[in-house]
Amino acid sequence: DDLTVQLMIGDNGLSIFEERSQFALWAIFAAPLIMSNDLATVSPESKAILQNREIIAVNQDPAGKQGILVDEFASGYSKYRVWARELHDGSYSIVLQNHHNMGTSVKITFDATMIGWESGTKFAARDLYAHKDLGDQSGSITMLVNPSDVEALVVKRL
Repeated sequence: DDLTVQLMIGDNGLSIFEERSQFALWAIFAAPLIMSNDLATVSPESKAILQNREIIAVNQDPAGKQGILVDEFASGYSKYRVWARELHDGSYSIVLQNHHNMGTSVKITFDATMIGWESGTKFAARDLYAHKDLGDQSGSITMLVNPSDVEALVVKRL
């Protein structure tokens, strides 16, 4: 089944965090891009999100696999999800999503076992919004995620 996602980035009064969330989830879902705005009139911050080549590359990955929910937690002001999508080269795109719109930032952990890797598997991680390598990890990586925001990563087994 194809999932169609209409993005409201730069068009509907969303916060930058909400815009980042929409775009990262669009990529994980391998959905077609339907925008409800004119790219020529959006803010520079929104345009940077919409033109993020690393996240677009996840969406356009030739394997064409759709991402899945691999972890979810909800209690009080802590509500998060971890999404994963296998890419053509065996790496995975990971989205750490804080889907609570109030409260404080939460620490969200991606663990290698969430995608079927052995506990303690060593992997390299790359932050797709910061455009930087996060170094080699051993089994897991934990990041602080703002309310209504995401961290978008690609992890590759070493």
